[in-house]
Amino acid sequence: MKKINVFFVVALFILALPIAVYSCEFGFGVWAAHEDWSRMGSALGGIYSPMIALLTLALLYRQQKFTETSHEMSIRTERIRNAVNKGETNVMLAAKALEKLEKRELTQFRELLQNYVEHQDEQEKERVFEELQVYLYQLASLSRAGSTIHHMKDIGIDMSAHITDVRSYAASIMDFETLLAHDAFTRSYMNDPSYYSFDISLEERSEIERRCNELYPKT
Repeated sequence: MKKINVFFVVALFILALPIAVYSCEFGFGVWAAHEDWSRMGSALGGIYSPMIALLTLALLYRQQKFTETSHEMSIRTERIRNAVNKGETNVMLAAKALEKLEKRELTQFRELLQNYVEHQDEQEKERVFEELQVYLYQLASLSRAGSTIHHMKDIGIDMSAHITDVRSYAASIMDFETLLAHDAFTRSYMNDPSYYSFDISLEERSEIERRCNELYPKT
C-alpha cells in the first residue's frame, strides 16, 4: 500500500511540474487573446502527450506485476493447502492401519523396525525385512505418510510451521516411538541420512535453537 501511495504522489508531481514551470516562465491566467491560449495548449500538449503515455505504460506495468504476484500467491496458497491436506489424510490413513494391530503386534512391529536399524549384517537385515512383510500394510501406510511430510520440505516454500502441525497431529493419534522407529528404519533402508519425516533433522534442531535464542537471548 505504501508503494502504491508513493507511485501516485510521484505521478501527480510529474503531471503538475510542466504547469508549474510554464506558469513561472510565461505566467498563467485567463487571457483575452486566442493566440495566448493556443500557445499554452500547444506547449502543454506537446509535453503532456508523451508524459501521459509513459505514465500509462508504467501503470499498466504495475498492474501486470500485481496480477503476476497475486497469481503466484494463489498458486503458493493452493500448493500449501494441497500439501497439508495430503499430509493429514495420509497420517490419518496410517493411524487407521496401526489401529488394526493389537498391542502385542504393534510392539513386535516397532521392534522389527528397530532391529533392522541395529543389524549391520546385510543378511540379517534381509531376514528382518522379510519378517516385516507381515506388517506390509502398516509399513506402506507409514511410508506414504512419512514421505509426504518429508517432501513438504522440498516444494520450494517455507512450510516449517505446517510440517510441525502435521507432525503434532501424527504424534497425537499414533504411537510416537513407532513413528521414530519408522524414520530410523527408512533412513537405514534407503541409505539416506537426510530423510526425516516424523522426527526432526539436525538442521531443524539447530534452526529451532537459533530461533529460541533470538526470542529468549541468554543473559
